[in-house]
Amino acid sequence: MKVKYSKGPYITFKLGTNWERGCDMEVRISYLNHINRRYEKAFDVDETFIDLSGLGISKINLAQLNRFSDIRKIDLSENYITEIDLGPLVRADHLEELNLGMNQLTNVFLAPLGRCDNLRILDLHNNALDSIYLSPLAMCTALRDLRLHRNLIEEINIAPLAHCKSLEYLRLDRNPFIEIDLNPLSKLKNLRELFLEYCPILLLELDPIAECESLEGLWLRKLRVWDFELNPLQHCKNLKWLDLSENKVPFIEVTALFHCPKLQRIVIDVSNIPTASTKVRSIKAPPGLDKIRDRIYWKDFT
Repeated sequence: MKVKYSKGPYITFKLGTNWERGCDMEVRISYLNHINRRYEKAFDVDETFIDLSGLGISKINLAQLNRFSDIRKIDLSENYITEIDLGPLVRADHLEELNLGMNQLTNVFLAPLGRCDNLRILDLHNNALDSIYLSPLAMCTALRDLRLHRNLIEEINIAPLAHCKSLEYLRLDRNPFIEIDLNPLSKLKNLRELFLEYCPILLLELDPIAECESLEGLWLRKLRVWDFELNPLQHCKNLKWLDLSENKVPFIEVTALFHCPKLQRIVIDVSNIPTASTKVRSIKAPPGLDKIRDRIYWKDFT
């Protein structure tokens, strides 16, 4: 028999056992909403997914989560959080996913996450971050998905990510940084998708991408580069999707993409592809290039 009172803890009675206080089986997480009113949400003490998304939270103390023994996922997305102390998460040994997307964070100190050996997904998208220090993530060797898109990041150093050998998805798009060094990505053999679209990048060297043997998608829409050197992509044998559209580039040499046998879709402005002055060589084009084959300028490769 279980009786739950509107106020105070409830009591659980099991036949043949002692009375147990229900409060030991339940954890109440308190928080302030966007108009400074305090609310609570209850979870079973053995809950692994702490869903606090879309509750209008403005402030919350994560130390309350230490009462859970096996947290795997924390979702704090779609709230009004401007700052948060991740310190208590050093004890979240089994944490696999942390979602802080769609808040109002202006800064976040990631050092505590360096202790989360099992962290696979970190979502910080759609906040107000103008900078981010990624060094703590070098310890997160299980990290597979990092989402930093739709922020206000003006400078970014992704060197620490070279240690994240399991990284598969990296979203940096829709940030105002004008330069980025992609060299650390050459260490990421498992990287499958890279998003850099809608960043005002002035110069982009794609040579490190040649080492990303698992790369399937590359999104470079609407940058501010004046030239694309696509030759490194001929080494990306698993490339399926490439978006180069809305770039003010007078000429894009795309012939290297003939060496991408799995290419299914390429989005590119027709004006960027000059009409071939000589007959294109007889070679089977991947599906994504077949329709624009007669407009591709052929260039020999060594």
